[in-house]
Amino acid sequence: MKFTTKIPIGTTELLEDPTALIKNIDKLHVWALLFGIVIVAPGGIMFWKIIATNKDLIYVMDYPPEKFLPMLLVLMLFHEICHALAFPGFGLNDRSAMGFDRKSGLAFVSYSGVVSRRRYSVILLMPFLIITLIPYLLWIGGIEIKWAPGVSILNAIGSSGDIVILYILTKKEREKKYIQSNHIGLLKKTAPIIVNQ
Repeated sequence: MKFTTKIPIGTTELLEDPTALIKNIDKLHVWALLFGIVIVAPGGIMFWKIIATNKDLIYVMDYPPEKFLPMLLVLMLFHEICHALAFPGFGLNDRSAMGFDRKSGLAFVSYSGVVSRRRYSVILLMPFLIITLIPYLLWIGGIEIKWAPGVSILNAIGSSGDIVILYILTKKEREKKYIQSNHIGLLKKTAPIIVNQ
């Protein structure tokens, strides 16, 4: 895996490509943000309220900024690492890259290669499964980690874009089995492309 401070591929040509899965990344981010705020955040809180107290839910939110912001940075990095774990070879190859975008300051991982629709779906869902669902299941099983509800809900909101992309993937050209994966993460201007193979 390479470490970089810029998106590892060109972007303009991808947005003009008629086979791009996502043609308007800015519109995707708006929809993902709305989905995260209107549906995912209340849904996450509702599910956690079934098994946790209000005090447990706000534990992380009560952190002072000097503790909350580094925790959020670590969460962002771990979220992206979870995506990379689903890349071919667990992301440990020349086609994988990880870093922080200089312009946005956001963490990202990318895989430049062809993957199956099924693997692409797993890549999209991996952070949600690991950081949101597993802490919930552990809590149900009696392993109550104080920061788990807050981190789980924050990650669910952060996974909103991944869930929106998965929805688009399931609705678009279902007969095609492969995706040219160009970027997965929190950055603008790149889009996966559906390919025939």
